[in-house]
Amino acid sequence: MKLAGVWKLEVFRADAENIARDGTASESVRRAAIEAIAGLGGERSNAILTVLAAPEEAVSVRSAAIAALSSFDLESAAEFASRSLARLNNGAAFDEIFSSFLRRQGGAHRLPLSGLDDTAVAAFVEQVAGREAELRGYQFDVHISTRLVAGMVMSMALLDEWLFPTGKRRPSRQRIVNEMVAFVLHGLAHREAVAEPAEASG
Repeated sequence: MKLAGVWKLEVFRADAENIARDGTASESVRRAAIEAIAGLGGERSNAILTVLAAPEEAVSVRSAAIAALSSFDLESAAEFASRSLARLNNGAAFDEIFSSFLRRQGGAHRLPLSGLDDTAVAAFVEQVAGREAELRGYQFDVHISTRLVAGMVMSMALLDEWLFPTGKRRPSRQRIVNEMVAFVLHGLAHREAVAEPAEASG
């Protein structure tokens, strides 16, 4: 079914739509149909994905629909994500929706973060960082490093005027971002594993 979307086989669109809306079909089959619908694209795909992204749908079907919708309509995807993320108690669905936005140009800025449980967001960031570290062979303390990076970004946002006073020569926004990215990547990649020190006793 997924290949129908990859190869743009419009002849299979109706079948994909029927399967995606079939509440008696397995969720894995419905998710495959949703992927095909997204691949076919167009206003018709947009219309059915908005239906499947509704809160009434099963969690995995809803997350697949929101992720698929983000590939060509970030605004609508953000609207449905804002209704779902705050109420989700499913790590895989949370990961799928969050990741789909991060893969899109401008998607990070459209993530509906207001109202989210801070613990859930932190857990997601740690999960992504840990997965990337393992894939790339990096060795660092994920729990601490993710918070250090967040602290650096927040400092740049909150202390911007103090760090770069008005009237002084100011670097471009892109230059600042490039330096932060290089700083983080070099710091995390070029290091050896360090044994964790014993906890200090009272």
